[in-house]
Amino acid sequence: MEYDVAIVGAGPAGSSAALEAAKGGTSVIVLEEHPEVGLPVQCGEGLTLCEMKRAAFSPASSWVLHRSPGSALVVPDGRKIITGEPVYSIDRAAFDRDLMDMAERKGAVLKTGHRVISVAARDGKWVLGVRSGGMDSSLSVGILIGADGPISLVGRSLGAYKGRRTVVGVGYRVSHADVEDLYHFFFSSRWPDGYAWIFPRGDSYNIGVATSSRNALSLLREFAGMHGIRIDGRFTSGVIPAGFDMNFYSKVMGGAGSMLAGDSAGLTHPITYGGIYPAIMSGRMAGRLAAVAISEGIPSILKYDRMLRNSDFYFRNPHRVNEAIYSFSDDDFNLLADIADGRSLSDISPLPTALRLLTTGNIAVLRRLFRVRKALSGLQC
Repeated sequence: MEYDVAIVGAGPAGSSAALEAAKGGTSVIVLEEHPEVGLPVQCGEGLTLCEMKRAAFSPASSWVLHRSPGSALVVPDGRKIITGEPVYSIDRAAFDRDLMDMAERKGAVLKTGHRVISVAARDGKWVLGVRSGGMDSSLSVGILIGADGPISLVGRSLGAYKGRRTVVGVGYRVSHADVEDLYHFFFSSRWPDGYAWIFPRGDSYNIGVATSSRNALSLLREFAGMHGIRIDGRFTSGVIPAGFDMNFYSKVMGGAGSMLAGDSAGLTHPITYGGIYPAIMSGRMAGRLAAVAISEGIPSILKYDRMLRNSDFYFRNPHRVNEAIYSFSDDDFNLLADIADGRSLSDISPLPTALRLLTTGNIAVLRRLFRVRKALSGLQC
């Protein structure tokens, strides 16, 4: 069978794209390299209330496990900066399967255990080399959507990347953690370019570390030990985008159109590295444009770059926001708690804070603080 659209990857970006493209009347195939959608889980498994509302998801969905009233940003001296934006813990595997099930009900075709090994433009089509069960085959389509994660073969084959900054996330699930019912983010120079976390999940907790260090697992064990937790079972790990420098997000080559969505496009929050919401929303955009392009012409997909840049999850210079907070020293982090004085960072009054930092000579901290404040305020409605 021939297909209008091929989507590589069946995570939230790929499944969302498949659903929208299929709803638009196109024939869609989704190629997923793993044998089962949603596994392995490589995620902290959280969506804020604001993200749930913007994505039009119901808190009563079967994949919602727990609702926490907010988050705590924990600085090195142990003090907490509380945010009041509720966070929903989700069963990521069930969530991914639910999205893909909806796409299949609209007519999308899913092929698990199918790994794309090559991408080339030929005669106005994308020609994909596909490996499954030790056998190689090829597939030709007019539109290709890359949703194959931060090490995207599609993105690399298209020449989409000027540069990619990534961190490694290592996680572990435990039955108990001695913390409040909040999403805890632990900031410290202990974990370069990242943070440690403890996220409540209902009857269990996700703990982990995101860092640029090559010793991520050792740092996780160290963090777990600080909280009386022993890592003696199976852990998860994965690469997380931490600011991609992109040549483009969509491309037309020889009459064939392509788009990148989710982690493949580096679309994560530059502080929390949360990527579920950007994956869903960018996937939806790509799927809708794919359907439009089939009826109105392939060049229609070139609207995608502008749509992304105008979205509520897009950061024009993510590396600057990332560097703003992760260049803080431990003393700088502790100073944030002094300034917050029990308030959320998004509630800090600019003028009094600026005057305080200027009088103490902390001009660099001032500049970085307001960049961080703006980024965190975007997580709230």
